[in-house]
Amino acid sequence: MTAGGARRWTAPRWLPVGLACAATVLAVVHAVVVGRHYGVGSFDDDANYILAARALAHGRGLTSTLPAGFPLIAAYPPGYAALIAPIARIDPTAFLAFRAVSVVMLAGLFPLVWTYFGRRGLPDHLRVAVLVLLALNPVLATFSTMVMAELPFLVCLMALLLLAERWAAEIRTATWAGAATVAAAAYAVWLKEAAVGMVAGLVLWLALRREWRKAAVTAIGTVALLSPIAIARRAVGEPIIGTRYSDEFGGAFAGGLHHQIVQAIPHAIATYLNLAVPQTIAPTSVSPLPFLGAIAATLGTLGTLVTPVVILGFAVWAHRYRDVASVVVPVYLLETLVYPFTNERRLIIILPLLLAWFVVGGWEVARALRSYGRRLGHVGVALPGAAAIAAVVYVGILVPQFGRNYLYRLGQDTSHPQGSPYMSLLSRLGSRSDVVETDFLWTTNLFSGHRTADGAYLASESLCYEPQVVTTLRADDAGYVLTAILSNIPAISSPCLLHLLGGSSGAVRLLRTAKDDSSVWELIGPGTPHPGLRDALAGAPVAGPGLDSAPPIPQAPGDVVGTVWTAEPVGGQATFTWTFAATDVSQVSVGMVGAIVGQTGRVSVDLLGTDGRWRTVASAPGRPPYLLAALSPAVRSVALRVSVDATSIVSVLDVHALGS
Repeated sequence: MTAGGARRWTAPRWLPVGLACAATVLAVVHAVVVGRHYGVGSFDDDANYILAARALAHGRGLTSTLPAGFPLIAAYPPGYAALIAPIARIDPTAFLAFRAVSVVMLAGLFPLVWTYFGRRGLPDHLRVAVLVLLALNPVLATFSTMVMAELPFLVCLMALLLLAERWAAEIRTATWAGAATVAAAAYAVWLKEAAVGMVAGLVLWLALRREWRKAAVTAIGTVALLSPIAIARRAVGEPIIGTRYSDEFGGAFAGGLHHQIVQAIPHAIATYLNLAVPQTIAPTSVSPLPFLGAIAATLGTLGTLVTPVVILGFAVWAHRYRDVASVVVPVYLLETLVYPFTNERRLIIILPLLLAWFVVGGWEVARALRSYGRRLGHVGVALPGAAAIAAVVYVGILVPQFGRNYLYRLGQDTSHPQGSPYMSLLSRLGSRSDVVETDFLWTTNLFSGHRTADGAYLASESLCYEPQVVTTLRADDAGYVLTAILSNIPAISSPCLLHLLGGSSGAVRLLRTAKDDSSVWELIGPGTPHPGLRDALAGAPVAGPGLDSAPPIPQAPGDVVGTVWTAEPVGGQATFTWTFAATDVSQVSVGMVGAIVGQTGRVSVDLLGTDGRWRTVASAPGRPPYLLAALSPAVRSVALRVSVDATSIVSVLDVHALGS
């Protein structure tokens, strides 16, 4: 009762739990909304996990080789692939079910976060605040429907923290909680190798508590449970830490220890403080938020305050609780300072803890302002009010981004290699043993079935030197090349390679698409896997009624674009005819054909034999994404004709007749 006799309102005991459940539902809805803009294969890592899961599901061991041509164990640990392997066993073509696993993990994460912070003594209203921020976070929502290890890892991490706390409270070393702690620590590394730093932090925390036996058991037990990965990698001749981290660390230490200490580590720290932490917790410079004007300046200021608030919250948390997270997270972050990339992916796997420290830090700031305001009297009333407004604004920063993939603008999709024309065409070209040169090794193999390599991409990164690129293409035994924008970087991954291929007589562009700015190339002639092939249409004259030509839109600066041919229909049909010297044609392809406006009827591709007869080798109704015909035996031909039923001007691009 208050002095006036009024009864003070108190929240029902069920309200915090109800709000926590509502936050969980909100997170799932958020994930589904974001998931509509994600295409499997747009990360490349996701394709690797799927390939490894399929291999494990069919009884192939850790030392086996994936269809891409690389050892199963080489790039990533197999923990996540093993988790989804039963799905691959039941449905070898599953994709949606893999994504559903992440959503299920998301739903399971929230009770674990609620429980862990409750055991730390965090007040209910702050726990609810953490869950709300977690549900609205665009980074978490993005990974929540991806075929990636992040969500299973978060569940494993929160379970590990809970188990470690319980084990630490027990007197004996040999307990069920201890065994579960060691198993969870090892499985965290089986999911993501970055967890090595977290396991080291766990061992250190136990040592700081003078739990020497438990620290030793954790270290020795984890190493023992990780030994199958190390043994398998050595058996196939791969680095113990895997090719992914071996390559990254190799690049990071390329400048030597002095460079690492003086430049790389300070740069990583600055990136964490100024970019990675703010962009993970409350990104303020992305669509649809304004990027100019007073509002943008205000949001930018709030963004810069995120990191200091997190640091303050961590300091309060570590002083108050001294729990395992207070050591595990700093040790993990120290480990990542030697990585070449510092971004949101480094922080997503500790996101619940970062958000808790952000909330705790913000609450301490609000309490300090309130105390200071009381001392100032009425003049200081605005100070705690300003803190409350700031809290509302931070939520307001996230709400407009609801449904945004954190790597893209609101409403923008990732690349969509699954079911794309370029992957469909690649899957029909050559044999599965033929190599496709690509910067997305696993994605290209998953959807095309071909072995893959990226030597030319790596060679062209530092120097666009044609002899070196040609040498690496031959070393990779590449028969085909895929150039495209598959990552979130809005540019062709190698403009150099695109330019060199376009200007080479030994490469023919079979297809180009506006979606993902992709191009499929076939390498022909001496020094390639197709040494006896040439393009009969190269330099061949083309004829047709109302024939005209124009250059297509380049996909990148320096793109040698070729020619778009156009023709007017006569009697409801437009024709393009190329004549050439007699050639044994074994492959015919048309990359793009159809009416510029209006309906496109049937499209036919015919070859004129030396006997004077036209033979239809490919046809399709409507506007096909491409036409491809593999001819066995080869057809001795002297002309190729493309016929299109239409009532308006027709265009055609990337027409080739390969033969010997």
